[in-house]
Amino acid sequence: MKKKMLMLLATILPAFLVFTNVKASDAIDIVFDNAYAPFEFKDSDQTYKGLDVDIINEVAKRSGWTMNQSFPGFDAAVNAVQSGSADALMAGTTITEARKKVFSFSDPYFDTKIIIATTKSNKITSYLQTFF
Repeated sequence: MKKKMLMLLATILPAFLVFTNVKASDAIDIVFDNAYAPFEFKDSDQTYKGLDVDIINEVAKRSGWTMNQSFPGFDAAVNAVQSGSADALMAGTTITEARKKVFSFSDPYFDTKIIIATTKSNKITSYLQTFF
């Protein structure tokens, strides 16, 4: 696991440094989703925690960055980056061709698969059949 974390940091750090206009003396404004456990969530102590929070905190620590973190929710976070009021989005985001035209992405660090489970008598032949 430690080796995977080091590889992750090695891919995120260069992408962040290359694709932002942040100077070393600036505080970096990072926005997150606010309810996508285990990536980011508010714990019983009312503190935001999760995988994304841990990753960016470690990257910042190793890079000597000063950060401002906010958790406005996914849509507001995307809008903040697009409008320039935030430097980066740290949230589970599906990388699509359309989003690649707007954002620069690090290498993916989590792969999500769609899985549908049902009984044997309810055969699934397509996703569309299942959802519509």
